[in-house]
Amino acid sequence: MAQLVMYKEEIIFCGITACCYSYHTLKNQFKFICECPWSVNSCKRNVVKLVNNKKTNSITLLSFGKVKHQAMVMTYRSVWDNDNEIKRLNNYNRWIPLTDNRKNPIFIERKGEYYRDACVLTSGKNNHLLFIVHQPNNISVFDLNTFQFIKHDNLPSSMLLDFSCFVLRTKSESERQMKKQKKIEMLLFCSDILFSIKYNEYKNTFKFHKLRVCKAIRPLFNYAHICVRDYVLFLEVEFINIQ
Repeated sequence: MAQLVMYKEEIIFCGITACCYSYHTLKNQFKFICECPWSVNSCKRNVVKLVNNKKTNSITLLSFGKVKHQAMVMTYRSVWDNDNEIKRLNNYNRWIPLTDNRKNPIFIERKGEYYRDACVLTSGKNNHLLFIVHQPNNISVFDLNTFQFIKHDNLPSSMLLDFSCFVLRTKSESERQMKKQKKIEMLLFCSDILFSIKYNEYKNTFKFHKLRVCKAIRPLFNYAHICVRDYVLFLEVEFINIQ
């Protein structure tokens, strides 16, 4: 599955090939970012945006996935900016190992669990919580401040779920109110099933509700997705052609 991240007028692609690319939505062009330091065929890793660094005009991306493989981070600065400036600042646009304050490597994994083909997103009052849904029907919460798992639960289904899309609810007034109450609402698309997932950050508890998926997207399989304002865009991977 392709891993997509939205940044200003760009969509960042990781996982389709052995490289990361930026697609500029206004110029309708792709541009090379960097090579991936992992094998795409042997290791489908998860890529998610952690924070927006407004002062440095950049974002931080996190990648993890394969068992016993260290998590990695990249500080991304737009490749559509001044090329000479980016080359001068050589700490941008490359994957480096994630470490704690003592330079110890960080592994986002648990014994007996496998996060390949998982779906992930970040949220929380300080955007420090990493939510991971993974087969067969599990959901976990990883604290990016302490580098520890703080919660594990099971989705209300006995089936082997095929996760396709995992997103936060739109940033409406009701969501802002929920954030004040330390409540986070997410949507998880699994073939013809849609889960509404509510997480109480204060109580560290989940609530699940099972909904129906609209007919238009039930037949879709192996697609990438991205959120744009109040909309979720679905992109079938076989039709994404990077040149």
